[in-house]
Amino acid sequence: GLYTTLSSVLSSVPVTLIIPFQVIILLITILITLHLLFPPTLLVESLHIYPIKSAAGIQVDSLTLTSKGVKNDRQYVVLQRPKDNPNGWEVVTQRENPRLALLQPKLHEDDSVSITSSSAPSSFDLTFDPSSEKIKVELFRCFVTCSIVPGSSSFLLRHFPSKSYSIA
Repeated sequence: GLYTTLSSVLSSVPVTLIIPFQVIILLITILITLHLLFPPTLLVESLHIYPIKSAAGIQVDSLTLTSKGVKNDRQYVVLQRPKDNPNGWEVVTQRENPRLALLQPKLHEDDSVSITSSSAPSSFDLTFDPSSEKIKVELFRCFVTCSIVPGSSSFLLRHFPSKSYSIA
């Protein structure tokens, strides 16, 4: 970038040579002008959303930004009951269980999400039930209120037999 170029120009000058202040200002002005006239080009190769945190992503053609972030991104999260607090919930990520990447969400035209797993062909619709019990979960050092998706525990149990997961 600009600073790397300026640094390399100035570092190529012998130490014994004293450059007048006006020359340095002129060099900086030229480099800034060149940078403004010929800005670096960025290329976005692909865009992905992750409707379920730590599950597989979905490639999309465009993103919609809302006041809460990217639309349809990380709407859901996989949870488990912690061993030290059987009444609480904690987020499960691929760090704890890399097999979460096998969960394949599908985004439908009405923005609803269904989920399949490459380990079994069954599908499950993630539907929000406003009457579901509200729970508090710590996510990125903040507490958020969410609801368990009815039936998600039994769906996940088929794919992760030794785990007691739910989706919220």
